[in-house]
Amino acid sequence: DHENEFSNSELKMKLPTGCLFDNVYFNFSSALSTDPNIFSKVYELDNSNTQVANWFSLSLKTENLNPQLADKALVIYKDGTGATASRGGKFDEGFITCRAREFGTYYVRVDTTAPQIKALNVTAGRNMRNYKKLLFKITDNLSGIADFDTYIDGNWTVTDYDAKSAMLTHTLDLKMAAGEHSFKVVVIDERGNRAEYSIKFAM
Repeated sequence: DHENEFSNSELKMKLPTGCLFDNVYFNFSSALSTDPNIFSKVYELDNSNTQVANWFSLSLKTENLNPQLADKALVIYKDGTGATASRGGKFDEGFITCRAREFGTYYVRVDTTAPQIKALNVTAGRNMRNYKKLLFKITDNLSGIADFDTYIDGNWTVTDYDAKSAMLTHTLDLKMAAGEHSFKVVVIDERGNRAEYSIKFAM
């Protein structure tokens, strides 16, 4: 029923009033990681079975992070089953601060890998008039998709994106002139990594 804070030299967390359903006998630990892709200690905030009702602020101190990669660093959450998810975050004075909504395991990683774009029903030169749609799958290995743009013959065009299935669907204008056309997809992830895919098809 009140605001809670926990902090030391390497971690800061601030939980607003109403964030917890009940009193929590909070357990905390941290340990150095042998994984060269982790740029902080691995922090255990109680455990993932502890229920949290709202978002709270979490700051983790980085370890051995190249300053040139500070804008690529992000907080990773791992639950009790081993599943991981990005919580993003902003780097400032050696700490990365994010919004979190779970207790459990947290650490810092760096995302320098561009998203992946895969054409599902279109190949170079294929006549797509009978297909009526262009289908692509866009995925990202860590931070998640932030934005995308699509272009027909160099002109920006509307395309639908289903985040659950990672499916990008462009419905073709069947009034397009017969002949060759181009389609381009540009995808950017949450850490600014950019991928581009272009293909030519027929109508």
